[in-house]
Parts: sequence; C-alpha cells; structure tokens
Amino acid sequence: MIWDAKTRALIAKKAIGWAPGVTDISQDSKLIAVSSFTDNSKIVFHVFSMPGHELVFTESNQRGDVTSIALSPDGRHLALGTVTGQVQIWDLKAKKAVASWKAHRPGEDLGSVVAFSPDGKTLATGRAGKIELWDLYSEPGWVQLFNGQDLDGWKEIVKGPTRWKVEGNVLKWAPGLSLLPSILNTERTDFRDFHLRMELKTNSSTRASVHMRSDGLIKTSGYGVWLMTIEGKAPVFSLIREGATAQKAKPAHVKPEEWQQLEIIARGGEFQVKVDGQLLVQWTDDNPLATSGPITISQMLPSGMLEFRKIEIKELPPTAP
Repeated sequence: MIWDAKTRALIAKKAIGWAPGVTDISQDSKLIAVSSFTDNSKIVFHVFSMPGHELVFTESNQRGDVTSIALSPDGRHLALGTVTGQVQIWDLKAKKAVASWKAHRPGEDLGSVVAFSPDGKTLATGRAGKIELWDLYSEPGWVQLFNGQDLDGWKEIVKGPTRWKVEGNVLKWAPGLSLLPSILNTERTDFRDFHLRMELKTNSSTRASVHMRSDGLIKTSGYGVWLMTIEGKAPVFSLIREGATAQKAKPAHVKPEEWQQLEIIARGGEFQVKVDGQLLVQWTDDNPLATSGPITISQMLPSGMLEFRKIEIKELPPTAP
C-alpha cells in the first residue's frame, strides 16, 4: 500500500506476494521497489513505475532474506541488503546484478541496512551498531574528470559568459545564451592512449561531439565521436577523423533524453566506441595521427540537450611498436 505522507490518504494498493518485505521510493517518486515472499517461500523483489504502477523489473532468484532495499537517486540502480550479510547492486536498465560483496558476518545483526548518498556515488551499510561507507565509482587507474560540483579542470573556448552550469551533480549545456558554438576542453592537453567513460543525456535537437587528440580549438583535427541524432532516432556515435566520419556506428539501442554510458577506447591507431556495453565501432587507422590533446566537448548549435553526470578516464600503455 502507498500512502500520502501529508494527508495520510491511501493512494494505491497492489498485491505482490504472500508476505510483503521492505520498500523504497526513488527521489523523483517515479519508481517504487519492494521485496516479498511468495507462497512457495521464494524471496523476490519488484520495481514498479509510479504513478501507473507498471512492473519495470522483477527478480525471484534471491538467496537469503532481504532486510533492506534502496533505489539510487537517479533511479538507475537498486541496492539490496540480506540477512546473510550480502550486499548486491542491480542495474535496473540492464536488469542484472553488477556487484555483490559480503558486508558483514551472518549473525552479527538482524541484517544489512543499505542507503545511497545523495549523489549516488557512495553506499552506506549498517550492521551491529556500525556504519560502513563503500565507494561505488572508484576503480584502480580511473581518474574523475568531472567532480560533480563545478568546472574545475575544464576551460571553455568562448568569449562572454559560460554556456555551462552544474546542477544536481550534473554538467549541463545551457542553450539560448549565445548563437555561437561552445567548446569545452580539459585543462590537461596530453591525453593519447586511454579508456574514456561518460554518462550523458541528449535529445533529438542535440548537435554535438566529443573529441580527442585534437588542438582543442576546431572540430577538424584529431579524432572524435558524433553525439548527434537523426529525425528523433538514436544517436549516431560514429567515429570522426579530422572532421569527417571515419567509421559509421552500428545502430545504438538508446532513446533520447535517457541516460546512457559512452565509452571511447583509443590506443595507437585502434579505436572502439561502446554505448551501454554494446560495441558500435571498432576501427583501425592504418595511418594514425601522431597527436595527443585534451578531451573536448563541442556543442555546435545553441539548442538541444547535452548533460553529463560522470566523465572519467583511465590512461593505457602505448601499443607495442
């Protein structure tokens, strides 16, 4: 049952199993997660959309009673705590568990209690009178290029006021402030071989690209990836070489105005482009441009959505000669 906290009125009622368990509602009130037991003693959890209460995802292959459940602030991940001390992180878009670890020993408490930090980057687990914090984003070798707070480490090539802002830990392009394109560069200018990961959101009006190994001034040098949509369809994500498409991408299974993870792997003359784990481009430049440069975000028109909530890079050793 869902109740209005202010009026104490019953909003919705839905049968989900033999016995209800624990629940959580996302920050934007668009999702509700609940665990339950079935009549054959299986432990399950469900995620429903709100206010329509359509089933988004369900999982019935759980081991150990679910003692706590939490939705990440962006509604993309679900954390579970169990009576056995196990903690799981589920990717609701991919519909699979992406992390699992033992947070405490069985019998230390009635079970793990889990909660996300406001930015979703840290998970708190509680047990036996003790709280532990777990970093969900840091991996060995990865460096955060966007700190979620401001444009520290970046510089915009533009005259006049900036066209970028940070709101709610998200870097956003602010359309309409100027008719000129905007170029945003990392202050560091010597990236060459690397694995770049970005979580971004675009729409059908976006006319933008990401560039690397360029001079950071114009889009006709170095390499890049188009962040463009065609007639409201999925982004292209084709690979660019010196301003022209070098390798067309396979169709990407993403929708406008939905978060997606873009990965660009550049090592010598070899390039890969992935979106949400799907390999869209694999290409080798037989005559690679012997350059390094900043990571550049180029917005070409004063319209369209372009948002980033995560930008990180892992530098790679050069390929053998």
